[in-house]
Amino acid sequence: MLSIEYGKTDRISTVKFMLLGVGGLSLRMVMGGGAHEPHSLRDASVVPLFTDRLVCIGHEADRDLKEGLTAERYLARPHAGFFLDFDVNASLEQFYLAESGILQFDRMLTSSFSALGSIVANSDCLALVPESLARITMAHLPIRYVDAPLELPPLELVMVFHRRREADEGMMWFVNALKSSAAQLAL
Repeated sequence: MLSIEYGKTDRISTVKFMLLGVGGLSLRMVMGGGAHEPHSLRDASVVPLFTDRLVCIGHEADRDLKEGLTAERYLARPHAGFFLDFDVNASLEQFYLAESGILQFDRMLTSSFSALGSIVANSDCLALVPESLARITMAHLPIRYVDAPLELPPLELVMVFHRRREADEGMMWFVNALKSSAAQLAL
């Protein structure tokens, strides 16, 4: 079983995966996209883990979410967003919106995307988050999620490691264990 904990460490967004049933093994994975892609992947092995999607979260009593959220209504609402730092765009949501020329009213910005659920549960803000985070958050806070009313690409989560590690039996065991656990999150 795989549990996920979102967070940030020293200006790098991370997702902490706990592989349960494998001795409680824990690891951190760097999240990035767009401007954070390496210049060259020739020395890297890239292993697809799972695909996620951005969904819109809000308070469970939010009328717009209950009645059907349109793009126009979404853009007219206040938002909570993840933004690591003003000189480091680590937010895929912000990256996608900026690339599409879409401006939204970000009432609150946080450097911890795991805080977005608490913010929307205690305000009239909406937020775009990965569906896996929305599901986990719904179990603990009075929120609900709906399909994002904007056209957004899927989130492709991959594991990247140096090719020289492909001959390492322990590394390959780990890669296979992570792939197997991540398959449980497939949407």
